[in-house]
Amino acid sequence: MFATFDLDFLASATSAEAAHAQVERMLEVILKIPRLEALSIAISRPYLASEAQADLLLYEALRYLTCVVNVDIHYEPFLGVGEDRSEKAKELYHRRLQVPQYNIEAAPPLLRSLILQNSTRIRVGAQRARWEGLLNSWRKDARVPIVVLSIDGRAVQNDEHSLVPAGTPFRLTIENAKSLAGMEIRWKAVVPANKEYNLTGRRQGFAEDAPRYLRYRDVPVEAANGRTKIDGVLLMPFFDKRTGLGVLRIYGEASGGNETYVSNVVAFSRFQGDGYVGKLTEIFNLPYVYGSAFIRVGASASADARLGADCSHFIIYGRRREGWMVPYVNPKDLLPYLEELEEVRGLRDGIAYGAQGPIPITPELLNRGLLLHFGNHIGAVYADANGRGVLQAETPVVHQLGGCPEITTFGAMAAKYKHIRVMTWGGCGRATAEEPGLPRPGEGCIP
Repeated sequence: MFATFDLDFLASATSAEAAHAQVERMLEVILKIPRLEALSIAISRPYLASEAQADLLLYEALRYLTCVVNVDIHYEPFLGVGEDRSEKAKELYHRRLQVPQYNIEAAPPLLRSLILQNSTRIRVGAQRARWEGLLNSWRKDARVPIVVLSIDGRAVQNDEHSLVPAGTPFRLTIENAKSLAGMEIRWKAVVPANKEYNLTGRRQGFAEDAPRYLRYRDVPVEAANGRTKIDGVLLMPFFDKRTGLGVLRIYGEASGGNETYVSNVVAFSRFQGDGYVGKLTEIFNLPYVYGSAFIRVGASASADARLGADCSHFIIYGRRREGWMVPYVNPKDLLPYLEELEEVRGLRDGIAYGAQGPIPITPELLNRGLLLHFGNHIGAVYADANGRGVLQAETPVVHQLGGCPEITTFGAMAAKYKHIRVMTWGGCGRATAEEPGLPRPGEGCIP
């Protein structure tokens, strides 16, 4: 199924608020079309009131689409389409007036900086060299905010997804703040628009009505507004509510007069712990994504992109972060990479028993990864409750199903799942540069 959205349909939207609302409403409707394969968006400049209105509508369309992870964006600003033969153009020809054409090279600062912010997402085919030259000229504008992350006082590269250990101070700074003197500074967090998604389009008893397109949205960081430097403490409300851990994406915005610029997006993870469980905390605060193998961002796939995961991909992420080549598969297909330790026979006095007696929890097993396999679902022991060294009803368990990763208890999981196998990672699957262990599209947990 293919759809077309001509922005002149929204010619009545003259204010920024109206354009934002109407573009968002139209694109939300379009992206719900079953079996949608492609969407084309056109700017029929003669039907719009002004160049400014065309800029505004294009900005809103690009702003929405760049927030959708699993779409490819192709933009052709220099592709020749021949003479405009629309009825409006004919009317202008008859009156011997020039037919207006949209010119991206005259884009206002807000649209320019949005394109720069997402330049790796937007593909241009025709006259590629001209496009790259245009981007480079926009980058020379000293008023485009450049945000850098520093961890424990040391700046890190903006083109990497940085890791911030819990308890370590961090700060975001607008590096070129002097060029923005007198401008109003605002900060925004980029957060999931929904708690769950279904990228497969399949109806298998779970996440059936969840959106097919993995979309993020902007949320104001009001406590940081007006600052060119913000300490991490102001961002804590945007991490995982229970632990203060997980992924966060932040960018800055500078406005002065009628001009607004947006900065680069800084992505980082606040984590806790050096072992396997510590690696899992890196991707807290992300939505449940059924079919997360379809996520591709540059060279990263599935949970490696730190945008969301399903239950098994969440668990596999930690192992891959330790350098093991484990492909992103569903819980059943993960079994060859696991070693069974015990099968839970039941709970007695709050303690889990197997064939050999109480099921032990040791620091070595926690560091390696102590997993709970429920058949069509999988989780991991998060910690040894009370230091008793045995699996018990109070033992914290981390898993992901139907929302962001959550910490629950073994007792709560045992009440839901009757067949539970206690497992750890086996010795197979050591990663190599030649075998990256890519995901298998469409696979994931089925409750």
